[in-house]
Amino acid sequence: MSSHIKNPLALYIGLRYSGAFGNNRFASFVSVMSMIGVCLGVAALIVVASVMNGLEDNMKNRVLSVVPHAVVSGEHGLTEPDEQIVGRIKKIPYVTAVAPVVDVNAIIQSSKKLGAVNILAVNPSEYPENDLLASSLDNGQFNALARTPYGIILGARLAQELDLVPGEKVRIMFPLGARYSITGRIPAQRLFTYIGSFYLGSEADGSVGLINLEDGQKVMRLGKKFSGYRVWLEDPFMIERFISDYGSQNVVDWRREKGPLFQAIAMEKKMMSLMLFLIVFVAVFNILSSLIMTVIDKTSEIAIMRTMGLKSRTVMQIFMIEGLWCGFIGTVLGTLLGLPCALYLNQILHFLGVANMFLFGQPLPVLIEPLQIAIIILSSIALTTAATIYPAYKAARILPAEALRYE
Repeated sequence: MSSHIKNPLALYIGLRYSGAFGNNRFASFVSVMSMIGVCLGVAALIVVASVMNGLEDNMKNRVLSVVPHAVVSGEHGLTEPDEQIVGRIKKIPYVTAVAPVVDVNAIIQSSKKLGAVNILAVNPSEYPENDLLASSLDNGQFNALARTPYGIILGARLAQELDLVPGEKVRIMFPLGARYSITGRIPAQRLFTYIGSFYLGSEADGSVGLINLEDGQKVMRLGKKFSGYRVWLEDPFMIERFISDYGSQNVVDWRREKGPLFQAIAMEKKMMSLMLFLIVFVAVFNILSSLIMTVIDKTSEIAIMRTMGLKSRTVMQIFMIEGLWCGFIGTVLGTLLGLPCALYLNQILHFLGVANMFLFGQPLPVLIEPLQIAIIILSSIALTTAATIYPAYKAARILPAEALRYE
């Protein structure tokens, strides 16, 4: 008879024990609870991971839109125009743009207020159009830097704080180019015409100003010199690769200013993922517990099937199939629940009336990464598979004579 026992029998019995069909209410209840646990854990992991990805991507696009991905300078601070440096940078395939820039902190003064500003002196013709800062400006406003002598574009919040209107004059005082006189050190200064503002939704709105590179060089008495070549990368997180490929020590990258912020975000993502994986782990532990109870409850049946010729390997397959069924269905349902929740999260929050509790009413950024979803699914199924091994092994080790001694 044992020669006629095939794996479909293990599949049938395993599904029957799992409650997929049959009249065993206890098995069905335990299996459903285990499935729900896995489902909710996987769904929560997908939603939270997608939100964390969106927050990180939003921070990367907005915060690093103004902070240079990298600045390549000469050997001694200020840089002279050097086509060899530009050529070396442009040969790197993931570099999207390179342009000279002067980056300096300064004092800005309007007719009503005084404040600090980070001045970026750029050449509009060499500035990439797909840069978030440039694309946030009205058509022609960015190019007005080249047409307007000593024009300046400010962040929207800074312009509002200074109470400026387009065409108004502001005084900029630079530490570079300062001169000494009998009264002390006099900073380089000049009246600039306020052209317009940009809005990025980041701290740059209250601290950054753009001027034409030639105007900045004249005011700060730099001649043809500048701070360095600003480099735009396809992904700012490729900076380590860029430094390795460029092969120079004269590179300052965004991590000097914003590194701790993104390290904190990465750590938060890891800790949040770990906490949610523990939810899945608890659900998988429920599957382990239910399988052990099922093995104890079915000891006599297992012994009878063994006496009828069922191999220990087939017994092991029965209980692995039972556990995998719960884990697989729970994972599939969790994925089918988590993906729509992540995609329509903001609509769901508005429907529940709790949207104002998150980001002060601003929509939550969501970014679904297929590879990450695949890792979540495979990890859930792998944990379920691991949880079935011990109960299935114990079931396969049951001795028919010992189990039926008192029957």
